[in-house]
Amino acid sequence: MAIKSLVDVEAFQNINTITDTPPDITVISQGSMFLWLLTSIVLLLVIIEPICKMIVAFIIRTVVLWVLLVVSPLAWIGFAIPEARNSTWTKYWTQLGTMALMPAHVAIYFVIGIVLR
Repeated sequence: MAIKSLVDVEAFQNINTITDTPPDITVISQGSMFLWLLTSIVLLLVIIEPICKMIVAFIIRTVVLWVLLVVSPLAWIGFAIPEARNSTWTKYWTQLGTMALMPAHVAIYFVIGIVLR
């Protein structure tokens, strides 16, 4: 009496014929590939454009804060002179407040985006 094999030999030999047949792949036309590429580029630009603007704004903010730091003694002199108080002192503090709080304004939009996600 012959001992039966636990492995089905015929199925094992047919494994090569199964893997030799190419899978059924839908051919993507060049037009749809171009449309996919164009859509990807547009979406990438939509995502990158505000980030680049934000980076430029923060670089400009840093330069403006440096300039405001340098001219701060002139702003205090403008505060001491009553005629120059409205022009120098007010403009200085308005600009300083705007530049100092800019990260908070940007952070609000990030928080809203995180919460809505």
